[in-house]
Amino acid sequence: MKFIIFFLLFASAPGPVLAGTAVISGRLDFLHDGDSLVIKTSKYGDPWFIGFQRRYACPIKNHSFRVELPVEGLFLKIESIQYSVNDRDGHLASVWIESGDDVFISQKNGAWSFSGPGAGSWDVAQQLDAIYSRNTKRVAWGTAEGFQSYLEATDSAVTQELAFIEAHKLTLGRNIYALLKANIVGLQYGKTGFLKAMDSTRRVQAVENAGRWLDVGGKIPAYNLSARDGVFLYADRLAAGLGIRYYTDSVTLPGRPFNAIACYHYILAHYTGFLKERLAVDMLYNARTGEQDISGCIANALGWVENRDYRDILHSMQEDRVHGSHAYNFRLPGMDGKIHRLQDYNGKVVLLDFYYNGCGSCRKAHVYIDSIQKLFTGKDFLVVSISADRDRGWWEAGVKSGKYTSEKSPCLFTEGEGEDHPVFRHYLVSAYPTLVLVDKKGRQMLNPVDPLEDKGASLSALIRKGLSE
Repeated sequence: MKFIIFFLLFASAPGPVLAGTAVISGRLDFLHDGDSLVIKTSKYGDPWFIGFQRRYACPIKNHSFRVELPVEGLFLKIESIQYSVNDRDGHLASVWIESGDDVFISQKNGAWSFSGPGAGSWDVAQQLDAIYSRNTKRVAWGTAEGFQSYLEATDSAVTQELAFIEAHKLTLGRNIYALLKANIVGLQYGKTGFLKAMDSTRRVQAVENAGRWLDVGGKIPAYNLSARDGVFLYADRLAAGLGIRYYTDSVTLPGRPFNAIACYHYILAHYTGFLKERLAVDMLYNARTGEQDISGCIANALGWVENRDYRDILHSMQEDRVHGSHAYNFRLPGMDGKIHRLQDYNGKVVLLDFYYNGCGSCRKAHVYIDSIQKLFTGKDFLVVSISADRDRGWWEAGVKSGKYTSEKSPCLFTEGEGEDHPVFRHYLVSAYPTLVLVDKKGRQMLNPVDPLEDKGASLSALIRKGLSE
């Protein structure tokens, strides 16, 4: 049995649809009764704000499926459609849908077909995805020459995509057209993102070689980033692209460390309206695991951000995920068969290590975490490892391997809840490993630098500070 993921991007099909909902249905002959199809949605796209994703299981009957999805705002993003099927593979671009869409999906001779209200959006989305893939799929960005080729290919893809949606504008609703255009523009702004993944030597070579291709100006038509358009609340690729461009200009090229507080004030000074809200919330949310204290920025943002969901996200960070906030008093079973609670470790500095079996970064970070644990042997310090694994056998295998945890550490299981468990939601865990330091009084400390970046130096310093207080 093969597990397939289809990433989609817009939809519609016949039948009555209630206000505030959209329907996705279809007939796929390779699906049979008893097969499971799962649709995952996100209200605001990437980053996947904790609490704003949903998972819908769709039973298959006579090769067909149907699901009604609530659409509470302008759009809803379908991040993926997943199902189990023998020897079947495919790809659809990821999907924004609107209230009233009624999507019918079918496939014949390997070709996808969409019908019903909004079907034009699906067709356009697939073409945009094909344009980008056609331009960039054979470009290796890891070398100086390859990076320049990637920049050129992205420029070409953006130009072609903008021309395509203009030519098909009449097949799209106004809001979908505006969202598509905003996210294509974001692709152009974010084209330098691969520089961050390069080592310093290769990065210098790539920048010197790229020259004028690093520039964004002139590559896209005039675009009003100050318009007070609700579409900007959902323009995830535009927000990501502008964030990448800031990082390139303010961090990568001058060779300075990222400063979340400076970035926040830059957003306040250079953007307005709903785009300012989206950029500020995105940046603060992504900075929640960084080493800076952003509590002042969060408090400031709550003074002007209007979107109710964004305010909920900020409140959640303010209450649960900033320096000085009270840690979550979990109650979880361990490999030793005992129930462990955070309050059991009052008087100790505790490192909560969120991981999962199979996580490469978790395995690499464990080397440093284990050495730090040995360094503080005999001190009031403890590492508590909490697994996101849902299968008990898989969790136990990971613990027994010794690749992710230490035999000296409590290794805890969420009884199959994984990321849905309150401890994961409390700390807004969405990347691994996530490290949370708790002081002797049960309050969150500042976040350490990723041990893979400084070999655990920041983590060691924070533990020493916590032990001395």
